[in-house]
Amino acid sequence: MGNNNQQEDKKIIEMHYFKSLHNEYKNILDYDSNNTSRIKTIMDSTSNMMKHYCKYLTYNQLRAVHHEIKSTGANSLVNLMPKMAYMQARQDKKEARDLLEFIRELMELSIDSNEIMRKNFINYMDAIVAYHKFHGK
Repeated sequence: MGNNNQQEDKKIIEMHYFKSLHNEYKNILDYDSNNTSRIKTIMDSTSNMMKHYCKYLTYNQLRAVHHEIKSTGANSLVNLMPKMAYMQARQDKKEARDLLEFIRELMELSIDSNEIMRKNFINYMDAIVAYHKFHGK
């Protein structure tokens, strides 16, 4: 069963068209912090995803998104929704818009969820930025 969850997590994160995955986003944010194999699978998949997407959004652009999310805090993410939509709309490359849409939809899910999922979203953003830096060299 654990192996099945790992495969599902990889599939969820590695997909290039995030719109169709809205119902699956919860799996990324709703995890048990003691389940290290599931977290490792999510992080491995995030690394693979960022290998592809680091070409389309600059590190500084992603850091700006990350900074906005971190400075706003878990309980005020709803205030960032219009700003995230604006950032997404300004992107010329479809892949950059897709990545920002993925982040925005995860944020939206975390807003509608409990505090743990909001904190997991912020932690997940740390991973996205870290893997972008790692693969963007």
